[in-house]
Amino acid sequence: MRSPTALWIVACFVALTVATVLAIHFGPAIVMGIAYPRWTPELTSESELIGSRIVRALEQHRVRKGTYPSSLDELVPTYLPVIEPPVAGDRRWGYQSRSSGYGFSLWFSVKNGLESYVFRSDTNAWRFAD
Repeated sequence: MRSPTALWIVACFVALTVATVLAIHFGPAIVMGIAYPRWTPELTSESELIGSRIVRALEQHRVRKGTYPSSLDELVPTYLPVIEPPVAGDRRWGYQSRSSGYGFSLWFSVKNGLESYVFRSDTNAWRFAD
């Protein structure tokens, strides 16, 4: 008969092995999503508020210079002190200005990177996109 300490050590080893296999086969985003989901509706709403400040700065840039910037970094420090990251999803902004310079999309990934929450300047609205 095994001692409780030996069983505990075996259980820890098995748990660590399973976590390693999940990380290798499914990627760190999925494992982190299981451990700490960053895509709750509350976090998504808070990220939208942060993103709306960036959208206002993008519009100010367009009014002043005639086009949207090629990157968010161009907003600092004139329009924003820093680019605050979203609190949901992968905690990084995606940004793309249209080749014409007259439109843009701003987004962050939610639900473990499988779906994005996007602001499009042509619709002037946030929405989920696959």
